[in-house]
Amino acid sequence: MIVQPHADRAIGEPGVSMDRFFDSYYRLRPVNATFTGVHRHDHQLPDWSPEGLERATDEMVGLRDEFSKRQPNEGDTADTVLADAFLEIQIAEVAGTHFQRRNPALYTGEAVFSVPVPTITVRAVLEKPMMIE
Repeated sequence: MIVQPHADRAIGEPGVSMDRFFDSYYRLRPVNATFTGVHRHDHQLPDWSPEGLERATDEMVGLRDEFSKRQPNEGDTADTVLADAFLEIQIAEVAGTHFQRRNPALYTGEAVFSVPVPTITVRAVLEKPMMIE
């Protein structure tokens, strides 16, 4: 399932914050997006430069602020709580001194997992299951 933002909904309506959360999630984590089946970011790797991390943090803080202002809507409360907790952890990781700053496995992992992207992208374009022998 590909989550598409719904510009015609106002803040506070069910799903709006989650739409924005997933848009942000996929944009900031393009390799994850590709493996999830969202192909808008197939040509990108994450921006873990100091400026990129600052922009990502600002965006995640903004999403958390949006979540905090919402009235709980039946059916998406658990999703909102989980998304907010995920953002809290991600913000703490960026603020720390290890993850993107000192963990080479993050960089090598993104590079290794981006190698199959052309195959995944072609498969998405053809919209046919790929046979692996």
